[in-house]
This record gives sequence, C-alpha cells and structure tokens, in this order.
Amino acid sequence: MVYYSIDTKARTPVYFFLASISIVLAYLLSFANTPLKTFLAPDVMLIYGILVWLFDVYLWKMKLVQSMIKMPNLDGTYKGKLTRQNDGKSELQERDITLTVSQTWLTMSLVFEGERSQSTAKMILMSVQDPKHIVLNWIYDCKDYTGLEDENLYGEGTTELKLRLSNGKRKLQGHYYSSKLRHGHLDLEQIS
Repeated sequence: MVYYSIDTKARTPVYFFLASISIVLAYLLSFANTPLKTFLAPDVMLIYGILVWLFDVYLWKMKLVQSMIKMPNLDGTYKGKLTRQNDGKSELQERDITLTVSQTWLTMSLVFEGERSQSTAKMILMSVQDPKHIVLNWIYDCKDYTGLEDENLYGEGTTELKLRLSNGKRKLQGHYYSSKLRHGHLDLEQIS
C-alpha cells in the first residue's frame, strides 16, 4: 500500500473535524470517574490518532460519509481486456487482465496481473475534483513471471484510467505506456 494523492483539499476539513472531536472527547473524559482515568490521562493526540485510524480504515467507506467527503471507494477486483500492438506490428494483441484495488482513505494498492506479468503501483494520483470525471493515474513496476529467458523481465510505466458507470457497474477504461516500448488500451469492469 502506498499513500495516494488527490487533486483537491478534501482531506483538510476531515483532519480539522477529527481534531475538534478529539478535543471535546478529551475534555469530557477528564470529568469521567473511571478506573482508566487513574492509569491514563485523556490525551488529545491519542484520541486524535485513534479517530484518524478509524476514519482511514472504516468510517470513510460509509455512504453518508462518502457523500460528504467526495472520495470514491474503488476497492475490489476488476477483470477485463488489454489491447495493444505487439512490437510495432500492425496486428492487435488482446489479453485477459485483472486489477486488484485495495483502498483506505489514505492508502491504496494496485496490483495488475496479466497472463505473463504482474505490475504494482509505486505512486498513485486520483483526480476527484470533478466527481463526474474521476481519473486514476499511477506509475508502476512490472515483472515477468514466466521464467522464460527471452522475456524482458523488468519494466516500468504509467497508466491512466477513467471511472465510468455503465448499467450500474463500475468500469475503468484508459491507456498504459511502458518502458518496454509497449502501449495499449485497458477496459476493466468491477466483479467484486
């Protein structure tokens, strides 16, 4: 998982809100007469850390919260096709692909698997400024797992996918470019 960037300041109000709740909770806990009070003084930073963790992992996925913070949850598995020209030849090559997205409010993991290789995102940007045109960009490292000697065992590249809704299903569509001098089109649909 890597920390991903967004193109808005949507996270700033959330941090402010969680800090405010932490101050109020610490103040209220200072009046509570519990055995915990004798061992642990209510600490604003401890409460704030717990709230940020809860928000990052769980709370941001709630529909009401998502409607307020405007951060799409892309978590899931996407299957589809990769279409590319192979090594400058005129014929198009098509392959089955799978993209597995693991996402929290702050971090994301993108693992792309084809028939002979796997790539992992090392830097991610999500454009959420226009909720009708959400775009996911990432830079990746790619490794071949066939073990064949004549294969290019390592590469890196960039991908840009746009989120679309079609018949109630999420689709990610776009292009990729790699240091293996390959490029192509990706068309994925969420299956889980």
